[in-house]
Amino acid sequence: RFSWQGKAYQLPINHPPHAIHGTVFQRSWEVEGETLRIDLGPDWPWAGKAISRVQLAPDELVWSIEVHAQDAEMPAVIGWHPWFRRQLGRGEPLDLSFDAQGMMRRDSAGIATPDIVGVSRGPWDDCFVGVAEPVRLIWSNALSLTVESDCSYWVIYDEPDHALCVEPQSGPPDAF
Repeated sequence: RFSWQGKAYQLPINHPPHAIHGTVFQRSWEVEGETLRIDLGPDWPWAGKAISRVQLAPDELVWSIEVHAQDAEMPAVIGWHPWFRRQLGRGEPLDLSFDAQGMMRRDSAGIATPDIVGVSRGPWDDCFVGVAEPVRLIWSNALSLTVESDCSYWVIYDEPDHALCVEPQSGPPDAF
């Protein structure tokens, strides 16, 4: 639930008892060349769309994402969930290297609150602030990947044994 310009809204509960991950994460996107497009869907109170572009060059992958309102001003926070395998084909383990000033304290239900606390040891399903770039993923002597973003909030989810997620977000979880 959230309020916007004096009106209350309730998004569908998709992860009881919460409405998380927005309205496009379980729907198919349209592919148009190097662009992915999706309307925000019937569960979002306003008409709009999200557009994601992927550009691959010999030494980098640039992935951008945008949200566009169609008819009226609306609130929006967007993030993307790039998942990374913890081990590559030859068993190289993944090491995550990043530095953050703090992280958002989670409540008893695991939902981020506005309170900023010191960075604890993982495992994490947390939102970090003041992330000093670059965030680096390193698979021993096989591969390293630098993740950069102009976003101020970064969710890192490293609880699964097989993968981790590094998610830059345009706003904090539960921002509204």
